[in-house]
Amino acid sequence: MGEQLDLFGGPARRLASEPFVLDSAPAVKEPAPPAVLPGQISIFDDRWLRAQAAHRSLESFDLDGALVALAGLLDQYPNDSSLQARHLIISQLAGQLQRAEEPLAKALLGLREAVPAFLTQHWRRRVAQALDDHAIDGEYAGVYWLEAGEGKRAEASLRARVSSAPSDALAGVHWANALCALGRVTEARRVYRDIFAVVPSPALFARVKDTLFIELAHRAHEDFDIEGDATDWLAAMGLVVGLFQLPAATSPLDVDPEVLSSLRPGLRAYRLAIAERHARSDAERVTWRRRLKNENPALLKRLLSQQGR
Repeated sequence: MGEQLDLFGGPARRLASEPFVLDSAPAVKEPAPPAVLPGQISIFDDRWLRAQAAHRSLESFDLDGALVALAGLLDQYPNDSSLQARHLIISQLAGQLQRAEEPLAKALLGLREAVPAFLTQHWRRRVAQALDDHAIDGEYAGVYWLEAGEGKRAEASLRARVSSAPSDALAGVHWANALCALGRVTEARRVYRDIFAVVPSPALFARVKDTLFIELAHRAHEDFDIEGDATDWLAAMGLVVGLFQLPAATSPLDVDPEVLSSLRPGLRAYRLAIAERHARSDAERVTWRRRLKNENPALLKRLLSQQGR
């Protein structure tokens, strides 16, 4: 007969008839610890705790700091193949960066093809920071912020770029992409509209991220009878299908016959469509419709359809 703990301080006898759960309960078999090769880190013990310094360094793309931390881990776990592989990769990247004689941003961009997947996001953030500190023609910090998942920082950076260089159409497209990523689609399409109404190009359109805008371009031949490259027609198409908001009324100079004749057909159609929507009389509206029909009958038909006519 076993002993029972007396709550008042001394051992007390328990009666034979009293059941005691621990007497009959089956023993719980604890799982055996995972097999770990000698000298190798187990992911079930303190691997990540010991690697915290290395991870912090990698998150900030501090390659030298990561090397120091990884070297310490390798001294302790010399047979860990994953540590060895990462140490080798980071050592090569650090060496390439140290040998570079360009500004940091350009040196970091030079690593683009060598950066492995597990470092890509950290590299993008570091590039964005470096470009914010030292701008490079044709490269935008906001693009790298956006690719790193930092939408708000991307939008702010690209907005600042467009504000300081309004003629930089590529920065404008990237800004619109950042607005799209933040769900600010109406604002984004206003930016797309204004760019493709002035300086449309296939190279710019290739950077667009708005799926509906991209789909519209793919329907150019089927819906608007446009043969070949439809880039010049994108602003007009977006306007007549309601993808783009109607801009402010055109000035008389915008629809001056001499000015219109100097434009490519798609850009001319865009200005005619705006003039039609802002016409001050029925006679004036009919005039603009006739001219738009001469440019593209399918475009006029879609415009009238949008107006419920």
